[in-house]
Amino acid sequence: MILFDIETTGLDPYKDELRVFGQLDYDSGEITVKTASSLAQEERLVHEISHHWKSSIRYNCYDKYWGGWNITEFDFWFIAVRAQLLATEYVRDTLPLLPVRVDEGLIGKYGKPRMTVPGLKVTDLAYEGTKALAEMNQVKWSLQPVAEALGWKPTLPGFRERLGKANTTVLDLARHCIDDLEAIAFVYDLLDDLGQATKDAA
Repeated sequence: MILFDIETTGLDPYKDELRVFGQLDYDSGEITVKTASSLAQEERLVHEISHHWKSSIRYNCYDKYWGGWNITEFDFWFIAVRAQLLATEYVRDTLPLLPVRVDEGLIGKYGKPRMTVPGLKVTDLAYEGTKALAEMNQVKWSLQPVAEALGWKPTLPGFRERLGKANTTVLDLARHCIDDLEAIAFVYDLLDDLGQATKDAA
C-alpha cells in the first residue's frame, strides 16, 4: 500500500495551486515529500505524480494499492483540474491517465463526484467504515478527528491551527502533509486490523 496526501493553497483548483505531494510506503515506512512554490514547479510536480501512477499501472505485478483520505472526491479531482490548466507540452502526455469520474457515479462526503485513475488500484479510507467510527466516537467525519478519537497523537500538537494564515509557507504545508500521512497510516492500520481496509497483497 502506498498512502498519499496533497496540500494546496485552497479548495478551488481553478484559482488555487498544488503545493505539496507526499507519499508513504506502508510496508517500509518511507515518506517522500515533493513541493512546488511556483507554477513551473507545480507543472513538474503534476508530471511526477502522473509518472508514479503510470508506473504503478504498468508494473502492477506487485499489486500495490494507492490509498488516502477522501482522495477520490478531492485529491484526484484537484490534480486533474490543475493538470488541464497547466497543459503545456511538458505535461500533455499525462492527461489521458488523469482522473475520470467513476462509472458508478459515487458521490463523496462533500457532494462532489468521486473519481479515480483508470487502472490504478485505489483505497479511499474516508469510505472504509470511518463514517460509522466518527459517529460512534461523536467526532467530525474528517481525518484528524477520527484518527485522534482512535488513539492517534499528532506529531506537532497545535500545528494545524497555524495553517491558512497569510504567512503559511510551503515548508509548513509539507509538515502538515507528513502529519496527515502519519494519521492516514494509523487509520489504515486500525481498519486493516478490523478487516475493513483493502489488504495490500504485496
